[in-house]
Amino acid sequence: MTNLTSGPRTTRLLRSPVVGLFATIATLALITGCGGSKAEDDSGQKSDVASLDGPGKAGTADRKTTAPGSEGVQLRLDSTEEEQRLINNAYSACLKKNGVPTYSKSGGALDPGSEWVFPETKSPSMRGAAEACKAKKPIQPPELDKEKNPHYMDDFREQLQCMDKRGVKTNALPDGSGYNYVGNLPPNYNRIEKECEVEAFGGKK
Repeated sequence: MTNLTSGPRTTRLLRSPVVGLFATIATLALITGCGGSKAEDDSGQKSDVASLDGPGKAGTADRKTTAPGSEGVQLRLDSTEEEQRLINNAYSACLKKNGVPTYSKSGGALDPGSEWVFPETKSPSMRGAAEACKAKKPIQPPELDKEKNPHYMDDFREQLQCMDKRGVKTNALPDGSGYNYVGNLPPNYNRIEKECEVEAFGGKK
């Protein structure tokens, strides 16, 4: 979970480029309904879409699924950064094709060679484009959705306890929507954060 900013994390599951991904998901949830398909470029061919660093890894599309009861691409708790990037960039490419400006960011310390592409969600074209692209919209894992996971707050606290034991200190927001980092972070804090998240939210209840 790379965090490019020093401010509070106000959305779950947020690593640096993924911060933009799920912040976008949260914003679009207010604009349109959910939206699933494989990553495609503007011509409809499966590819790395809006990525600037070459084709995606083979087999990535096979690990994506349509969210039950809705349109969209369901992300899993254990989805890799590359899988998330491909899904995110496919959605952004579709939005761009439908008139929404986009901007790109590098993967940062976690994956400096990658490029993530995000839409300008305040664009007037966003509403219509979101409807047109709903089949490509990323849907965050149900474990990280407070409305779908009755154990969310317990899982959230468990994740932070795990991180604390491994040297990643935080101050949690009271509603469980995120946290601030405290003090110096270990070099591998991204890996610690993800491993603790999977351990806490993916454990059997």
